[in-house]
Amino acid sequence: MPDDTGAATKKDASPSKEAAKAAKAESYDLFKESDGDGNGKLGREEIEAYVATQANLWKMLSDNFGLSLEECQGVATGVAVELAAEGDRKAFKKGVDKRQFHRFRTKYIEDPEGNVEFFDRCIFRIFDADGDGVLGEDELDKLLDGLYSTTDFYATGSNPELGELKLPPKTTFKKELMTSDRDGDGKFSLSEIRRYLTKLRKRSRKEDARRASDATSFSAQVRAESEAIWEAKFKAASDEKRKKEEKEAAVLAKQKEQEGECVLFDWFWTMAGY
Repeated sequence: MPDDTGAATKKDASPSKEAAKAAKAESYDLFKESDGDGNGKLGREEIEAYVATQANLWKMLSDNFGLSLEECQGVATGVAVELAAEGDRKAFKKGVDKRQFHRFRTKYIEDPEGNVEFFDRCIFRIFDADGDGVLGEDELDKLLDGLYSTTDFYATGSNPELGELKLPPKTTFKKELMTSDRDGDGKFSLSEIRRYLTKLRKRSRKEDARRASDATSFSAQVRAESEAIWEAKFKAASDEKRKKEEKEAAVLAKQKEQEGECVLFDWFWTMAGY
């Protein structure tokens, strides 16, 4: 809590800083567990062993593209190595240190958006058959065939926040993708593919938001109509009850009036001596 001067004490560490500190400690512990030879660096085999424990990085490749688990893990390991080494393959020969490992784990495993990027990179790597970093027309066609043969991650669009998106018709996809070929060379880099997929995801989110808004409006309309119907029914029932009570009161009043007339008539004849 603040001292007399209003300054924060050391006990006032923000939750975000505490969380970041805990995340780093967890990464360093995992790094130590993964560093089999204890040399302070993770080589490819050690990263491969770690990736094998992170099914969320590769299992969907098997679910959606029919690859064996070994193939999926191999693709994911290649992407992990590249990202952990921050894109410097030459530097990776020296291995990945705990700082790089923490950055990789934080950005591409713990962060949902980073996890989506990791998946996109894996898919690109699968279809970049010659490994030149771009997809030619044949490779692009195979990528599209792969995307449109799936029935889960890319096809359903059930959760765009996690990367899932409802694909447009295949011809539309390819036509729109062609317009994003900025250098016009007919080949597509990872960034160009991801730029278009990101565009589709944003479109999916907007469509989901619109549907949710429509559903909310429809629900509100149905609720209002239901309330109006029940209010009308309640009013009708109340009116019917009131009319019934008024009718019963009128009958009772008439009966009392008749009873009063009878009493008066009896008194009159009694006084008259009859």
